[in-house]
Amino acid sequence: MPDPADWNGLLAERLRPGDTFRVKVTGGSMRPLLQPGDWVTVQAGPADEFEVGDLLLFQSGAHFVTHRLLGRAAGRLLLKGDALRTQDPPVAPQAVLGRVVTVEHHGKIRSLAARRWTGRLAAGWSRWSGWLYQKLFFWRMKT
Repeated sequence: MPDPADWNGLLAERLRPGDTFRVKVTGGSMRPLLQPGDWVTVQAGPADEFEVGDLLLFQSGAHFVTHRLLGRAAGRLLLKGDALRTQDPPVAPQAVLGRVVTVEHHGKIRSLAARRWTGRLAAGWSRWSGWLYQKLFFWRMKT
């Protein structure tokens, strides 16, 4: 059986802008939007077309991860799972396979393309939520 990292690399090489594929969600880092067992449809495209708030599927080691784009810095993408307190290490644009365009949850399909403004709002909240949590946590520790 081939190494999963080999399969991921092969998939990345074969994708062309506009191609779509489906991936099953297995983790909880994007709760409540994505639940384990949901299916997401990912559309391949160049990294310069992704907007703040988009959900991006990227390769991290031998795994695929779906997290929200918070911004860019030094030619890298800043990503974070909505349910996580900290951001991911900056991601190289070539590690991104595409943008999530639909979510299937219990047979219902929701398009994310028409709701990109809500993604930008969530990105803003996600970017500051870790900071806010840290401030509140330390404030509680002092009292």
